[in-house]
Amino acid sequence: MSNDVLAAVRPLLPGIAQRARTTDDDRRVPVETVKELTAAGVFRMLQPTRYGGIEADPVDFYEVVRAVSDACASTGWVTSVIGVHPGSWRSSPTRRSATSGARTRTRWCARRTRRSVVSPRSTAASS
Repeated sequence: MSNDVLAAVRPLLPGIAQRARTTDDDRRVPVETVKELTAAGVFRMLQPTRYGGIEADPVDFYEVVRAVSDACASTGWVTSVIGVHPGSWRSSPTRRSATSGARTRTRWCARRTRRSVVSPRSTAASS
């Protein structure tokens, strides 16, 4: 099976790389990047098809994450955290998933908290 999302993301990588410094300085992924990745289907890769997702193999999803991370590590990390949440719908009861808004729009399932389980606790040292 081909990774159509990866093919859609590859042309975006130069722009993501160009915005990497701004992403790190501003401590947020630019709206433009989020819109591009959303349009490419990244955040629906692990979402079940019954809820409008692609239900891709997780290996395909992480190929996309690795490619994005090569362009901008911060954007890759955020893509991984946000993109993996729709995959949890695979194991959720249908009734609960249907009421979560999965059928109608993209939902962001991670939120910024002071003690988030996914927030980094240290910084990377540059060489």
